[in-house]
Amino acid sequence: MRGRNGNRYVVNLRKMECDCGKWSEFGIPCSHVQSVCKRWDVEAANYVKPYYEIHPYLATYRGIYTPLPGEHYWDTPPFELFHKETLRVSRRVASFR
Repeated sequence: MRGRNGNRYVVNLRKMECDCGKWSEFGIPCSHVQSVCKRWDVEAANYVKPYYEIHPYLATYRGIYTPLPGEHYWDTPPFELFHKETLRVSRRVASFR
């Protein structure tokens, strides 16, 4: 498969791999895979990683979550918290001032 920029990418549907690496990294078929699927009349959605499907997503939140108690129940931390504005501003943002 050739990309828009003329580079060649090898797509292997059986191994769920593309040379560009996006499919392996994100779990969603890249544009090269989608082109191959279109050419071979295959549904690209079948090659999305299972963790993007609705059932695993719902299973993530199926458990029981108990809310944290109010702050007055929390232990006192063994360190002091302080606020220093210069630590929160990035250099890029600070240069605009």
